Amino acid sequence: MKLTIENINVSIFDPQKNSIYTSKLITHLDEWTILFFYPADFSVICPTELQGIQKSKEELEGYGARILVISRDSHYTHQQWVESNSKLKDFSVEMVSDRDAEIGKELCIYLVNKETKNFERISIIVDRMWNVLSFDFSPEKIWRNIEELVRKIKAMRHILDNPDSLCPEHRTQGTSALKDTIQPGKNTMFSS
Repeated sequence: MKLTIENINVSIFDPQKNSIYTSKLITHLDEWTILFFYPADFSVICPTELQGIQKSKEELEGYGARILVISRDSHYTHQQWVESNSKLKDFSVEMVSDRDAEIGKELCIYLVNKETKNFERISIIVDRMWNVLSFDFSPEKIWRNIEELVRKIKAMRHILDNPDSLCPEHRTQGTSALKDTIQPGKNTMFSS
């Protein structure tokens, strides 16, 4: 699936620079970009997820991934939350404000909690061309495993560097991958 949200302007709080700015979403693409939707600032679970993202940020960036955390809160709310929550003291990932759920609607993932109107917990990995490579969904009350995001980025890096290999279940770095033996038009149920 290819996304068409290149021209969306977003409001971003950069905790590292303590600044707020507006930019086109497309300018924030890296080799892979993780769009990390979360329900709301000033909530109980969200800072624990963001702590996990912060702990994995350097490793993810080392594999060529960029992270943008996104909620429906304003950029001012993002700023106040980071400044006032001790769990986010060292948080440095850019925080996107999607007040009107414009990004969510454009991605066709307008999955919000019917009671709170917050985003559910959604993680999307896209490449530079906005092709969706991974999509994960969890209800608002169930947090995500950040290690799984890291595992997927590592696997994507491995496949990019070794295009003839596959990453089986529970493959970790240093263990052997599988060799891809399927050839286009052959060895498939659709080949003649």
